[in-house]
Amino acid sequence: MQVNINSQSISFSSPVELNNWNVPSIEGIYLILVKLDNNSFNCLYIGQSEDLSLRGFPDNHHSYSCWLQNSNKKDIFVVFSEINGKENRLKIETELINIYKPVCNKK
Repeated sequence: MQVNINSQSISFSSPVELNNWNVPSIEGIYLILVKLDNNSFNCLYIGQSEDLSLRGFPDNHHSYSCWLQNSNKKDIFVVFSEINGKENRLKIETELINIYKPVCNKK
C-alpha cells in the first residue's frame, strides 16, 4: 500500500488481521482498518510509536474499544510502515489523520 504525502511516498505493509499480527519491534506508523463489504478498507485509527511491540496490541491499546465499536463486527486489520525519528513520525501521523479523519482519532 502506497500513500503520498507532500511529495513523499510511504510504503505500508499488506493488511494483516489485527489478532494475527506478529507485532514488529520497530519505530513506525500504523493504521487500524476495517474491511468493508466491497473489499475496500476504512481507516479507524492512525498512530505512531518508537516501538510498535510496546503499544499493547490489540487488547491493551487505549483505543481498542473504539476500534471494536466502529468495526460493525467485521475483522479489524492493521498496516504499518517503518518510520524513523519521532519528529518525522509525528508529522506524518498528523498529515495522515488530516487526510483520512479516522473516527477513533477524534478528541
